[in-house]
Formats: sequence, structure tokens, C-alpha cells
Amino acid sequence: MKNNAASPNETQAHNQKHLKQKVHAENNLKKHVLAYCVLFVTLTAVTVVRYVLIPSQYGHAGLRLIFTTICLLAICLVYAICTILISKRLNKFKFDSSKVMTLCFVIIFSYTISIFISAISPFLMPTFLTAFILAPLFDRKDVFLTNLLTNTLLLTTVLLNPLIGDQYPYLYQIHIPVIMFVAGTLFGTIITFLLVGEVRRFNYTIKGFAIALGGVVFALLLGLLAYYVVGSNDEGTVSILNWFLFLLAAFVSQLMFSIVLQPLLERIFNLITNSRLIDLIDHNFPLIKRLIQEAPGTFAHSQNVANFAELCALSIGENPYMARACAHYHDIGKLENSNFFKENQADTNPHDDILPEVSAEIIKSHTKAGQHLCQEYKLPKKIAQVAAQHHGTTAIMVFLHKARELNDANIEQENFYYDGDTPTSKIAAIIMICDAAEAAFRAAGVSTIDGAKPILDGLVWDRLKSGQFDNCNITLDELTQIKQTILSIIGGIYHKRLKYLN
Repeated sequence: MKNNAASPNETQAHNQKHLKQKVHAENNLKKHVLAYCVLFVTLTAVTVVRYVLIPSQYGHAGLRLIFTTICLLAICLVYAICTILISKRLNKFKFDSSKVMTLCFVIIFSYTISIFISAISPFLMPTFLTAFILAPLFDRKDVFLTNLLTNTLLLTTVLLNPLIGDQYPYLYQIHIPVIMFVAGTLFGTIITFLLVGEVRRFNYTIKGFAIALGGVVFALLLGLLAYYVVGSNDEGTVSILNWFLFLLAAFVSQLMFSIVLQPLLERIFNLITNSRLIDLIDHNFPLIKRLIQEAPGTFAHSQNVANFAELCALSIGENPYMARACAHYHDIGKLENSNFFKENQADTNPHDDILPEVSAEIIKSHTKAGQHLCQEYKLPKKIAQVAAQHHGTTAIMVFLHKARELNDANIEQENFYYDGDTPTSKIAAIIMICDAAEAAFRAAGVSTIDGAKPILDGLVWDRLKSGQFDNCNITLDELTQIKQTILSIIGGIYHKRLKYLN
């Protein structure tokens, strides 16, 4: 009977892993707290400049100082709550410096513009700006929460300010920031659901303009309702047409400004967006162009892997654009020694004249070389990681068998295994499977499901058994779905063509 009790070494490894995760979580919490402190200090400085240092014709400086203190306390409370919520989710939330810096920058940027424009009229504050900027850059959860947070900060700041002006009754002054908060939150949410994931600039612009126009009508109707319910002095009366034009200019300018700002944020903070992923797989991108010219066989292989990977990603709910981009670059390290890889060879094989140990070293070096090339060309970190992880710690069986045939004595088998990390994401696991499957299918000359199925089952089982998927949280159901997807499209990729007669 098999003993299921853990060995001392396994227990020690488990404890070390748990301790490492705990330290990592604590470091993440410290980084988040630091990021929010920097954000809070910046917002404090902006608020002080707006309401204390800039002279105002309304009220006493002491009152403005009291108001500023109240606003800062409110902002501090909001960010304290955010920090607590994030600390509770640290087991599922990793600190991404690019992401956090981008979100902080957009909050500061939108908040600063809005509170300074509120000096003219809070009715013109760009309360959609945060959502417009972030929609193509992040997922729905991040866009929704950041937009809500920005609008809450604006509401806190402007609503508590008794110095907006005396041209309207004070009760109407209260209604305006509330109206803008409702409009910013409601239409920011609409932006979240309609524009997040939109990769076509034209569609983004048309949908954004429609949303902005809807926001204008909504804010104008609420404003008129509050105006007639509360009443106003005669000198404060403004024509509906003028308000409509002012709002239209303010809201549409948010859309236009966000379109200009988005690609800048992508480059400055090295963000991964669907638009950028599409740009990275363009054949004119320098690294792809090098692959086409210097290793055409590897490029063709990568194209086939991308066809598999994109559909596999869709089948399990992963980003198909990321899967395709990772597939294009997973073997980019073969540029270093392209003629040592079978798909780039013509009549001669340089491995015939060297020892299998040397051959194995050359072959396995392409994973680290690929990671370095991705870093050199400033590709996103996730793509570089897939380049390093797509073989995990699997064996290079061809040269291991050759070494055994040449030398009956004991050989150092570790020299014939890849020494990279195992996949740490589901996309990396997909690339590992699709890469091995494409090469195996082509080597075996299979073009049917019946011929491919045993090969695919065998290579997935070998990797599962050797622990290649232990660090990427992929499930058995997802692996099954990936296999079924590959089998469903294999005929379309490797089908035989009819022979045409002249």
C-alpha cells in the first residue's frame, strides 16, 4: 500500500513556498500603500493650489483652508478604504508597477483638470475623462472602479466647496456637482461596457461620440430640472442652446483628448493593450521582420502556432490577441543560431558534426536568448516570459537518445533538459502545447484527427505528469478544451490539396 504521508523534504518545500508567498504578499501591500501615499500627497498639493494658494474673490482665506482640510480628510478616508480592500485581495492581486502608475497618473490628471475647470463652472468638468482614457488600456473592473473613485473625489471636493460663486442660489450650487457625479458615474459605466476591449479606433471614436452626446443630453436635462425647481436670479439665466454647446464641447473634447493620450500612456508605462498587441505582430515590426528574413522556417512555424493558440485562448476565455502575439515571439531566440533548427535547414544539418551535448546546449539556449531579445526590443514582459517558459523543464529527447547511443556509460541527463521556468500563465501553457503539437504533427506528417489525437494526448500527458502546468493554475477541463480545439482545426491547417493538371 502506498504511503501518502508527505516526506520531510516535501514538508520543508511546502513551508518555504508558503513563507515566500507571505513575504511576497507583504511586499505587495507595502508597494500599494506607498503608491496610494504618493497619489494622496499629489492630490493634496493640487487641491491646496486650487483652493488655498490661488486668490479667490469669494470668501475668506481661513474658510478656504478649513474647506481644504475637510476635502483632504475625505480623500484620505477614500484611499484608506481602497488600501484595506486591496490588502484583503492580495492573494489574488499582484503588484503591477506599470498598471498602478498608469491608474494613479490618470486619476491625478483627470482630477486636476476637473477641479480647475470647476472654477469656470462645475457643469463643464470632464467627468468621463478617466473612463475614456482607460477603456482601451485595462479591463472592465479597473476602468469602472477608477472612474467611480475619480468621480467620488470630485464630488467630495466640489460639493463641499462653498465658494463656487454667488451667481446661482447655493442650493443649485449643490445640485450641479451631484448632477455631474451622476452623469460621470453612469456614462463612465456605459463606456466601461461598450468601449473596453475595442481595438478599432474608428469604432471607438464613433461609439465614444454617441456616449458623449448622450451624456450632454442627460446632464442638460437634469440641470434644467434642478434650475427650474430651485429657481435662479435673472442675471444667472443662460440659454439652453449655449449650455448645450458648452457641454458638447466639454464632453467631446474628453474623447478627443483620450484618443491622443492613450498611445502615449502605452509607450510611457509599457502597457499591454489589444491595439499594441496587433501592432507587435505586424510584419513590419523590426523583430518580426528579422525573423522573416533570417529564419523563414521558424516564422512559418510561429504562424501555425499562432493559429492554434488564438483559438485555444478563446476556448478557455483568455485574450486571443495576447496568445497570437506570444506565439509570434515564442521562438524569436532562434535568430541567434537559426541554421541549427530543423525548420530553417536545407540540405545539411550542422548537428551531424558536433557532440549531442553541444547540440542540446545550442537548442535550449534559444529560450533565454528569446527573452533577452524581447527585453532588448522593449516588448511587454509577459511576451518575454512566454519566450523563456514555452519549453519549461522538458527534455530534448532527440539529443538525449543520441547521447545514449554514442555512450553506453552514464551521462549527465540534466544537460539535456531545458533549464527555464515552467509556465506561469495559461497563455504560456497554451503556447507550450501548441508549439509541441505543431512540431510533432509536422514531423509525423499527420493531417487527420485520428492521426493527431494520440500524439496530442501523449505530449499533454507527459507535460502534465512532469509538472509543467503546476504554476499556471490551468485546469484539466481547460486542457481538455485546448486539445479539442487543436483537433478541430488541424484539418484546416494540414489539409492536402488537389493536384491540378496543366
